[in-house]
Amino acid sequence: KTAVRGGYGIFYEEPLFSQYRSPIFRALPFVDRAVITRPALPVTLASLATGGVPENEVMQYDLDPSYMQQYNVNVQHELPWDSAVTVAYMGSKGTDLMGSADVNLAVPQVVNGREFFAANPVRRNPNFGTVRTSLQGFHSRYNGVSLGWVKRQSHGLQFQGSYTFGHSWDNRSGSGGRQEFRNGQGRAFDPYHKELDWGRSDFDVRHNVVLDSTYLLPFHGARVVEGWQVSVVGTFASGVPFSPVIPGDSDRDGSTDNVNRPDFAAASRIARAACKSMPNGFSASKSLPASSAARYICRCRWCGTAT
Repeated sequence: KTAVRGGYGIFYEEPLFSQYRSPIFRALPFVDRAVITRPALPVTLASLATGGVPENEVMQYDLDPSYMQQYNVNVQHELPWDSAVTVAYMGSKGTDLMGSADVNLAVPQVVNGREFFAANPVRRNPNFGTVRTSLQGFHSRYNGVSLGWVKRQSHGLQFQGSYTFGHSWDNRSGSGGRQEFRNGQGRAFDPYHKELDWGRSDFDVRHNVVLDSTYLLPFHGARVVEGWQVSVVGTFASGVPFSPVIPGDSDRDGSTDNVNRPDFAAASRIARAACKSMPNGFSASKSLPASSAARYICRCRWCGTAT
């Protein structure tokens, strides 16, 4: 006996309260924050109240609906020994997802087809410092296949196991400006070129195996010994990706809020070679935001999970 199933759905998502909260609670003129460079010593409340460039937090105006398309198809076939095997494909595509970035970057020059920030950058609006913005325009995609085998309970034994191979890409894995995942980056690399952040998702786990079994112990007689069972569950997963990053404003775009990524070193033009020879496989990107090292090019080989 064989069964074929499939499904497709579109799911719309409204911005979460946390995405509205920061622009409401931290925006000018209700909250006035500023960055003061090299203040005169000693620092006093009076000196902090003067000078500096104000920072601001805003939200994109006139939002479009964010939505996720999900689709799947699976084939299930009955096998001997009271068991069945299932082969499935599942995928999803996210459109106009929310993210966060400092949009008040310096205005770049274009040199040999790549953006270049000269020394002493001037922000797009020099009257402000960081303009941390919740904005749309991010996307995601997932494709995965799964193989599962289930043995229904017979003679007291039940067993099931599954293996999933999946790949998730996006240019922003979280909706806010925080690091929702420990290996994630807080904000977009360049909000005017979101494609530079396209890469593996923060939570991209390529291989995942789940095994579980239950055995009904064959004890009979008194109620205190009947009905006992032993269960075992095991999960095994490969590691998540990570990105080498550079703190500060090494790319000279005027912002220390957006993360910087390095270039490949001259001898390590292949991501795998660069990651194996870290940190020597990379060099600081002084003025090129479109660094040759893309987001999440490295994979944590020994940080998978097993329980």
